[in-house]
Order: sequence, then structure tokens, then C-alpha cells
Amino acid sequence: MSNARSRLCHTIIWTVGLSLSALTSPAFALSDPGNAELEALRQTGTNVLVLEYYDASGKGLAGKQTYTSPERAQSISGTSYRFGSSLALNAWGVSPCQHDSRLTDAKFDGPCRDFVREGLNAILRSGPVMLCRAFADQRDKPVKNASCFILVNYPSVYGVTKVEEYLVSGGYVSLLRDADGKPLRPDLADEERIAKGFGRGLWSFEHERIHRDQKP
Repeated sequence: MSNARSRLCHTIIWTVGLSLSALTSPAFALSDPGNAELEALRQTGTNVLVLEYYDASGKGLAGKQTYTSPERAQSISGTSYRFGSSLALNAWGVSPCQHDSRLTDAKFDGPCRDFVREGLNAILRSGPVMLCRAFADQRDKPVKNASCFILVNYPSVYGVTKVEEYLVSGGYVSLLRDADGKPLRPDLADEERIAKGFGRGLWSFEHERIHRDQKP
């Protein structure tokens, strides 16, 4: 098993347990979709992404588009990715590394920006079906902020995983915050706290600094 896939499986197994206690998103006020809902979107011989648009309340469905592609989604930056030739999405409410420092752990050694894209590509390649949710004001934007779920389909891991949750819990990204310091994705605050506490990924820099400063 490759390092990226090994990291993917480990992180997904960990996040599934954490997700069971947080089944709704404050943004869309909807339950997270289950395996059956994404399985129903599957099409033989192609990859599928369904993008749902919601009104400002986060409850009312304002439209839906279905995209198919022979290829799975592919990153175009640390948090943005393309599906097919006509759709570009950005993982809503999260931010990649803001520096090019070298990050080294047991399974990665290289620039932090490459680590982030490795994580994003790993989760995007993990399954043939995605369901994404965006607010209606994103409809005409060239890169749409969205929250996406993917049906992970590996022999050792099967089930729905939220893309942003995977990225946050693995330390690939941090949460964006408003002027008052509150996260734009409070539904992912616990994942960030734990990733930071364990010094995962981009938090390893701060983790090392804290431990260095605490030494006598």
C-alpha cells in the first residue's frame, strides 16, 4: 500500500468514529448523507459528482447539477480541485499552508504545499461518487466554494467521508476564521483541535516549536 493510501485509510478510519457524534452541519442544517444515498448516484463506467445548491437558510434546495467524467477529481491547488472539464470547486472554510517550509514525518518529506496537495488528491481518488453542497450564490462563480462528501471504496475502507473533515483531521489544512476568530466551519473545530494537539501535518511546525520552548 502506498504512503498516501495508507495515510488515507488511517485518517478515514479515525474520522468515521468522530463523525458519529456530529451528524449535522451548521452551514446547511442537513444530515450528512449515508452510504445508500451516494450509492444511488453511482453510474456504471464513469465517475459522478452531484452538486446541490441551497438557499441562504441552508435548508431549501435551490437547484442540482450532475456531472460525469472518466477521470476522478484532481487538485489544482491546496484546497481547489477540478472535476471533468467544466467544474472547479474549492473546499469551503479551510486554508492550506501559507509557507513553503519543509515538512517531515514518517511518511512524507517535502514542501508543505506538496503535502497538502497529496492529501487532497488522495481523498479525491478514493471513490467514484461525490455529493457536494454549495449556497446558491456560488452557482455562477468559476470556482465554487462547496462542502463535499465522497464514497470511499477501498477493500479495507468503505463509506462516506467528508472531504474537508479528512483534510482537517489529517493536518493538511487549517480552518479559516472570521474577524472575531471564530471558525467558518465550527462543525470541524474538534477535528482541528485534535490534529493540532497531536502535531499532525502542518501543525507539526507549531508542535515542534511548543515542545522546544518548553524544554528547560
